[in-house]
Amino acid sequence: MRARVTGTTLKQTFRSAAKGFIELVGAAGEHGRHFTLKFELKASSIGNLLIEFLNELNYIVTAKKAVITDVVIKDLQDNHISASVTGLKNIENIRYLREIKAATYNDIKIRKTSRGFEAVFTLDI
Repeated sequence: MRARVTGTTLKQTFRSAAKGFIELVGAAGEHGRHFTLKFELKASSIGNLLIEFLNELNYIVTAKKAVITDVVIKDLQDNHISASVTGLKNIENIRYLREIKAATYNDIKIRKTSRGFEAVFTLDI
């Protein structure tokens, strides 16, 4: 599945990608434990960083059986991101609208536009 997101800044573009990912996955459930998880990632390019970021969100949703309610990007510069997610984890009967295997490096594009930035990427469903 190809996805396109935009933002006036790179930070907003990454946040838009995260929000879109969360909506696509559509994880739902009850009776989990509240959590906040901070993480940092580095990559060889800004495009690869976006893919690493989305795959980290996917790992959190699937491995921790989590529903992510918010994503905060604290710092994004060069090829490094510092972010945190909050939500519910260890949900017993978690449900997904669709399972995403991974964000792929295939044909990732991030470009500057007259209104900010645009990212186009592929999710393997």
